[in-house]
Amino acid sequence: MNLADLHRGLVRFDNTQTRKAELASAIKAILESKNLAHRDALKLRGRMQFSAGQLFGRISRTCLVVVTEHAYSKVGKKLSPKAVSALSLYLAMLTCDEPRVLAKASNRTWMIFTDASFEPGQGTPEAGIACVLVNPAGKPTHYFSCKLTSENISRWNPNKADTIIFELEFLAVLCAFRLWSCLFSGAQVISFVDNNGVRDALISCHSSTCVGASILKEILKLESTSKVLQWYSRVPSISNIADDPSRFVFTQLKALGCRETFLNLDCVVDELDLSK
Repeated sequence: MNLADLHRGLVRFDNTQTRKAELASAIKAILESKNLAHRDALKLRGRMQFSAGQLFGRISRTCLVVVTEHAYSKVGKKLSPKAVSALSLYLAMLTCDEPRVLAKASNRTWMIFTDASFEPGQGTPEAGIACVLVNPAGKPTHYFSCKLTSENISRWNPNKADTIIFELEFLAVLCAFRLWSCLFSGAQVISFVDNNGVRDALISCHSSTCVGASILKEILKLESTSKVLQWYSRVPSISNIADDPSRFVFTQLKALGCRETFLNLDCVVDELDLSK
């Protein structure tokens, strides 16, 4: 714990140089051999978990999940490409020399409400995503609403599933971070979603679907770079202020003086890796 800038409202938490060097050396050796026995994997996970407490963000948690999966898998010592990628990511985070920082902004709480709509109906289905940003004073200040084209929908639904509401609800959270993370950087952020699957994936830092995993990875990156203290919770649809704009109804938001933010959805989606 570094209190040198406490008078400026800053406290830094970091691993000792010795701990970082030892753990980094161990991970490098594993990556070179691409082998990790069950017992060694459990031991490594414990060391990684302890060190992760001093790393900002939750990306490290996804790495720990992969190490745990490897420890209990039946494939033997050989590391999968997924495990190699996770260990490489953790190594980069461990050695970047960027401590976990708590600042005065950490006592400000912003709220994000997200929602998505998907109405199959007849012919081309209609779909939309929306989000409302509420400032620490409890006032809704910004919102976005985006209607998906048939091309957008086809891209998210290549297998012609009956619904893609999970993917759209997840995408809305990512778009909120892309648009507004500069406004709530360093603060506490409570994100309210009305989809249990999305909430659980965000809390556990794990999604079993290709699209969900790709979106989750980008959200975790933005959490880390914007240094937010994140909390995810569910809100009933009837209480979700983002429900109306996801269906392109803006009466309440405009009456509250909430400003619309333009969203270039194609730019957000193009940066996602949906190939795996």
